[in-house]
Amino acid sequence: YQMNCFSGSLVAEWLAVGADVVNGTGAGKLNMMPPQYFGFLKHWMNGEEFDASVQAGFDEVKWFFDLLYIKKPSNISDSRMFIHGNDNLRFK
Repeated sequence: YQMNCFSGSLVAEWLAVGADVVNGTGAGKLNMMPPQYFGFLKHWMNGEEFDASVQAGFDEVKWFFDLLYIKKPSNISDSRMFIHGNDNLRFK
């Protein structure tokens, strides 16, 4: 799980070094919602699939950022994570 600002720019590198799955923002997009990691972690550690955990992390904090970025909704859409690789992996 990447929390770095432009995480979409490192997807290919993670997959090239052997990662089974990796998340990242869209190409050239800045992650403006770092707290989504904590929701992801809760779901992932409870045995949910990687892609569902990433989505849940986003969904659980989106309401707060809807308020925070009311004049800048692109900060929310740009922060959405995409999954690359084996998206149904579970934590073991």
